[in-house]
Amino acid sequence: FPVTISSPYKAYKGSHANLEGIKISHGDYQIGELAERSQNQTLLGDLVDSWKKLANGKRTIVFAVNVEHSLSIVQRYLAAGIPAEHIDGRTPNADRKAILGRFKRGETLVLSNVGIVTEGFDVPACEAVQLARPTKSLSLYLQMVGRALRVAEGKTHAVILDHGQNIDEHGLPCDNHSWSLEGV
Repeated sequence: FPVTISSPYKAYKGSHANLEGIKISHGDYQIGELAERSQNQTLLGDLVDSWKKLANGKRTIVFAVNVEHSLSIVQRYLAAGIPAEHIDGRTPNADRKAILGRFKRGETLVLSNVGIVTEGFDVPACEAVQLARPTKSLSLYLQMVGRALRVAEGKTHAVILDHGQNIDEHGLPCDNHSWSLEGV
């Protein structure tokens, strides 16, 4: 019998920062330069507008470039009356547990993070991801979109909001990818 291992999804490409000229460091964009470009007020505003249009009410994980970027994103969501919280590596354990608990229960609709819920975070009820950061790393991209692709009762499809040109860089999550032990 067929086994469903991934939710169907709808992927959308939104506004994004101009990536031209950003240095590549250790196989990915240099975070400092990327952060400067990602603080564009138009881009920050479009994150909320596109969410309202395409993922309104859906439990969403946002992937930000750095802490300042993530905090800016959360402020935009809160200003629009949308329950949102930020989490990063410096979030104290008790606070982290409380924030993740509110997200799991659906009290927080938008969870913006920097490198915390990329891997090993399993909330099948997460219905959407918003990629507010580009990456050259295929595995990071697949980890990010994978947060919303978990199968869950009542979930008709996941929503991928790509503001980082990741779909252009890596294709859709269901595309075949060549893997090798040879390295890049």
